[in-house]
Amino acid sequence: MHNRSNKSLNTDKEEEVASIEAQFEYVNKLLKWSILDLEKFINTLRARISAEEVYVLALAKIIKNNTNATTTTTTTTINNSNNNNAPSTTSSFFGDYTTLYQQSTSHYESSIEKKIEIRKEFINCLKYQTEILVKLKVKEIITNKGEKG
Repeated sequence: MHNRSNKSLNTDKEEEVASIEAQFEYVNKLLKWSILDLEKFINTLRARISAEEVYVLALAKIIKNNTNATTTTTTTTINNSNNNNAPSTTSSFFGDYTTLYQQSTSHYESSIEKKIEIRKEFINCLKYQTEILVKLKVKEIITNKGEKG
């Protein structure tokens, strides 16, 4: 009778060990999947950072192009004023009055400049979050290797 209980205990222990090993395998797979998911998310953030940087550069070109156009127009107007024989490219019927177009352009440029500042802050935030996630990924890898060893 004692022999039967030993076999029963051995079987129970073997089942328990098998269960623990199965759980261990499951945890290892989860850790591996979470590391891969983390890596995919980090790559997504990096792609977003690249896209945001291109967007900021495009916005800056708008400001630069418009500033160059304004400078050219102002220079042409000044040069034409100095040369009485040349026709004026801009006529000011209302004196120093700022036209609605000029006001609108000024407000639009101001909004673009603010948008550029906000986007740069957003990019810096994304870069910081990416750094944190990379550190987390490294810790996960080290932890996972430590548990296997």
